[in-house]
Amino acid sequence: MLLDFSNSMCGNEIYKEIYSPDKSLKAVIFSRNCGATTDYGTQVSILDHNEKLKNMKGDVFNTDGHAKNSAPIIKWINNNQLNIRQRPNKQIYLAENEWGWFDTVKITYNSKN
Repeated sequence: MLLDFSNSMCGNEIYKEIYSPDKSLKAVIFSRNCGATTDYGTQVSILDHNEKLKNMKGDVFNTDGHAKNSAPIIKWINNNQLNIRQRPNKQIYLAENEWGWFDTVKITYNSKN
């Protein structure tokens, strides 16, 4: 049996929550730190409006740097479309194009200039 200790060594610090127009979902921007040997990462997860952020990595967008310096600009276009305006010159580790099973959220990206 393979054990995964990676989440227990990491911590998340919420930077900002942005609710969808109908307030049913929220995009959470947060910093994730996994200890002294790693740098901070800025990450984004989509959650139900009343769901708490768990100690997990972001499920739609991950980049390098602390959120207070590297946070993307997030805007809900409508209840099923999210735009992430990312910072230039940042390493992107994850950039999903959609999220969800039934009421799928489409995700679009552009660079912040």
